[in-house]
Amino acid sequence: MKEVSVIIPYFNGDIELFNKCLDSIYENTSLETEIVVINDGSDEEHSTQLKNAVKDREGLKLIEQENRGVSAARNRGIKESEGRYITFVDADDMILNHFIDEAHKIAEAGAYDMVKGKLIRGRELPEKTVSTGRLKRIKDKEDLISHMISFKNLYHFKDGSYISRGPVAFLVRREYAEEVCFDENIKIGEDCIWNIDAIGLMKRIVLVNSLWYFYYENDASACNKVNPDALTEYLKKQNALKERVDLSSAKLYKSFAVNFVEDMKAVHRVYLYKGLKACDKKQLKEERKKAYEEFGSEEFFESKNRRKLDFFTRFQIFLFEGKRLFNLYDLFRDLRALRGKLK
Repeated sequence: MKEVSVIIPYFNGDIELFNKCLDSIYENTSLETEIVVINDGSDEEHSTQLKNAVKDREGLKLIEQENRGVSAARNRGIKESEGRYITFVDADDMILNHFIDEAHKIAEAGAYDMVKGKLIRGRELPEKTVSTGRLKRIKDKEDLISHMISFKNLYHFKDGSYISRGPVAFLVRREYAEEVCFDENIKIGEDCIWNIDAIGLMKRIVLVNSLWYFYYENDASACNKVNPDALTEYLKKQNALKERVDLSSAKLYKSFAVNFVEDMKAVHRVYLYKGLKACDKKQLKEERKKAYEEFGSEEFFESKNRRKLDFFTRFQIFLFEGKRLFNLYDLFRDLRALRGKLK
């Protein structure tokens, strides 16, 4: 049995970045590690590039499947892997600082179910990738779950790194990865949902003050593209969170409220503004009305914890209730576009 399985979903990715991703894994571990790459229905050109890239790579397994999405690819990777521990890496990212070796050593020494390190994002690798190894045992899961819902409030560091709410920069014991599958019906925020479910089951979790993962900021990523399904997909995510989050908890409510506002901004950015504003004003009006009617809930809007939110979050929720929030976002984006033209 392998010690660690690294699972990499791949779909029509930049092959140069993918090669850097693979190189970083081979360079940053001395353990018996397998790499499981799931080609999630890439087109012929990218599939050929992928096969050439993985050819002659030791300890690498390539799995082919029809396009079913990143959650299905990760689930398939778990099923096809053999490692005692599992981690996930995105095909255009890299791991740092002997992440796998250090995380494995900590997990074994402390019998931890999950060992989580830090992530940093950017276009270029950071010059200093200090690994201090200082540990923080998680005693209050609500703190960590709050961070998973909205990571603006906890676990950020002065060097720009943070504990990710994605399924990266950690090792998890196989039994938990097998028990908590990614929801294949949720296309946005599925990693946040997975983390909440997994953390809820685990008994021993530790955070490590070591920089283990580099997230490459890619203009071609899904979060920057027009998404005609944004309303449906973000609504699925919101409903999944409501099923899991106790909104009577002030801490969780505040995180949920910030997450709600973040999602409304995203719906506006990738659909209502980019996708519809310039081409279909009638549909834009209908879709805005639909968003106002379907998002949120009485429990959320009437919570006694609402008064504990910061002013701007409260103000945005107030505008949403009055069906004026997207007008505010229109103004912000129009001003930004005008400033860009004047430069």
